Amino acid sequence: MGCNISAFEPSNFKFVTIVAYDGTVAGGWQEAQTGLVFRRNGRGVDACMVHIGMPLQTEAWGKISPERAALISSDLVNRIAAKFYEEGLTDLPPGVFCEKFKAEMRQRFEKAEDYNGLGARLMN
Repeated sequence: MGCNISAFEPSNFKFVTIVAYDGTVAGGWQEAQTGLVFRRNGRGVDACMVHIGMPLQTEAWGKISPERAALISSDLVNRIAAKFYEEGLTDLPPGVFCEKFKAEMRQRFEKAEDYNGLGARLMN
C-alpha cells in the first residue's frame, strides 16, 4: 500500500473573516476549511477535513491577511505530511492517519516555537 503525499498549496486554504479586526493591538478572527487529499496506492484517495482558525492581527506576528494565513497553513501541513512520509505513518488506516495528522497540527500550533504568538488553532 502506501500513500503519495501531495503538496498542499496556499490556494487550498480560503480564509474568511469571522470577526472583524477592531483596530486594537490584537484581534479579529478568520477561518478556513479544506479537505487535505492524500492519494493512496491501490485505494483511491482519502481526505482529512481540517478547519483552521487564525487571528487577523497579533502582537507578535502583526497583520495576518487571508493570503498570509493560507501560506502559514500550507507550510504547516506540508511539513507534517513530509514528516509522516519519512516516519512511515502513511500506511495507517485513513481515520487513524487523519486523527494523528490533526493531533500533530494542534500540537505545532500550540507548542512549536515556529508558531509562538500566532494564536492559530485547529478547530476540529
